[in-house]
Amino acid sequence: HDGEFYRVRGAQSSIRCRQEPHIPLYGGGGSDAAIAMLTPHLDTYMLWGEPLAETSAFMSLVLEAAARQSRTPTFSVSTRPILARTEDEAWDRALRILEQLRQSPWAQAASTRRVENIGSQRLLDVASRRDVHDTCLFTALATATGAPGNSTALVGTPETVADALVAYYELGATTLLIRGYDPLNDAVEYGRELIPRVRERVAAIDRARASVQPPRASQASATSGSPTTSMTGDR
Repeated sequence: HDGEFYRVRGAQSSIRCRQEPHIPLYGGGGSDAAIAMLTPHLDTYMLWGEPLAETSAFMSLVLEAAARQSRTPTFSVSTRPILARTEDEAWDRALRILEQLRQSPWAQAASTRRVENIGSQRLLDVASRRDVHDTCLFTALATATGAPGNSTALVGTPETVADALVAYYELGATTLLIRGYDPLNDAVEYGRELIPRVRERVAAIDRARASVQPPRASQASATSGSPTTSMTGDR
């Protein structure tokens, strides 16, 4: 390897990847420079939770750039579901979280920090237009924190949020990365109420797609298109 900062010759490791030729590579970036740099290498391009129209348009940009490298990455979309038994209870909870964030060090830092990365700028631009997009994408949380990362929420009952997550799957996301504001309790709730509903909906979509367009023989042994649903802890 010859790079700007490192030069390596004859390096070896006793640890070998199970996957070939290497472990799956995940990454993301919102700028044109990031797309150009990452698409030759990434297996999965990671996105933050933007409205469906913006997500679809950005996926198209990534796929166009990847096609020039003869690559077809999959996509991951990251959101922060806020669940409750009823829509009103879910939105009450979301507004309480928003108020807590506004009183946090994040909010104080956001008021003075100049956001440089394009991904955060995209979230803040979306949030500046209105607080709620599509059916339940709550973007005011991004404004409160300065959008330093995964900071938009899907708010509602498990049914509502499952539908919203599956909408990203229908756009092309095969990984749905979710994390909550109450890490332990949210993880339990996601596992009991949200993830099973997402899987049911995705299975129905896959069956419908298969009935309309049966797979070619060369694709018969391919794995299901069902998405990976991942959970990460609060940072």
